[in-house]
Amino acid sequence: MPFPRSQLDIIIVSSSKSGVIPFEKLHMLQAKWERLGITNQNRVTPYGLEYLGLRNVDLIRIEHPEKHRLYANHQGGYRVYCPECNALCTSEFVASIVRWRRGDSSPDLVHVACPDCTQTSSLSKMVGRPNFAFAKGVVILGGVNSTEINPDAIVDIQEELGPITFVYRRVG
Repeated sequence: MPFPRSQLDIIIVSSSKSGVIPFEKLHMLQAKWERLGITNQNRVTPYGLEYLGLRNVDLIRIEHPEKHRLYANHQGGYRVYCPECNALCTSEFVASIVRWRRGDSSPDLVHVACPDCTQTSSLSKMVGRPNFAFAKGVVILGGVNSTEINPDAIVDIQEELGPITFVYRRVG
């Protein structure tokens, strides 16, 4: 079993029901950051570190896969809970993930049955601790030293991308 490392990524994902950030919006944010001197060729400048409120960011990467991906803390692990009764459903979730990855369907169309309350919920409705997300279109801040982004930067990012949330991922 791999050991968690101190390298941490912050993944900026849409908090909208679709989990999609359009490709155009991602690149508009990227171009804006380059224009304002926050980044220079996808590397964060000293001004960019101050703007983001972080002491270190190794790189900024845009991902826009063709299909939804699961963004989670795979290295450090996470638990999955029923959104109705809060029962632990990690093994049921994993079985549903296997079914989802075999098909081409949306994570909203694959369901998990809670072993306690028997409620069925889509993969995307399950509650992860730490947070996970099914997303298509993300911004990855790689190799950060903290989970605290400057609130003003968050507001600016939301103005470009719409409602967002964060997934924190340890990198091994």
